[in-house]
Amino acid sequence: MFNPNFIEIYDNALTSYQCKEVIQWVETQSLTRGRCAGDNNEAVVNLKVKNSWDVFGKFSKKSYVDLLIKDALNKYTSFYLETYPSANLMESWDVDDDYNIQKYDPGGGYPVLHHENEGGQVVRRVMAWMIYLNTVTDKGGTYFSYYNKTIKAKEGRLVIWPAYFTHPHKGVVSKTQTKYIATGWYNFL
Repeated sequence: MFNPNFIEIYDNALTSYQCKEVIQWVETQSLTRGRCAGDNNEAVVNLKVKNSWDVFGKFSKKSYVDLLIKDALNKYTSFYLETYPSANLMESWDVDDDYNIQKYDPGGGYPVLHHENEGGQVVRRVMAWMIYLNTVTDKGGTYFSYYNKTIKAKEGRLVIWPAYFTHPHKGVVSKTQTKYIATGWYNFL
């Protein structure tokens, strides 16, 4: 069935074992406070907008975690393009080298509606992706306002969507559970 909202969900993009390995690795890293766009699109810490602990990754480093995530993206991006082949009619684009793994403690999240291409430094973004690394049963999903659609945080679930104003979204905060995600973008080259 065709999905006119261009939000695609792929369960089991990472196995339960792989998700647990990524989370275990995250817990050994030096986490930094999550940043969001501030005035003049400068990255700033604003806990009212984004309350997270982040690890900044680069696929070009080719660590075990980088390879796990990149392999899943390569596989499922091709499925996305089978559903939406017109995405190949745009200028050349690919998975951005930079990505984030984010840990949201209970009560933390990104509860402000936003989209991934808001101009400035992020104007090259075409689409966004997110992999839930754990299941959250007390809220914890992602809400897309124009489609009145909440996607549940389910371990191993990959979500891909356009980066533009057509897809404002926000995190649904869990007051009781920790949420882990890996997230990044597809950019024009």
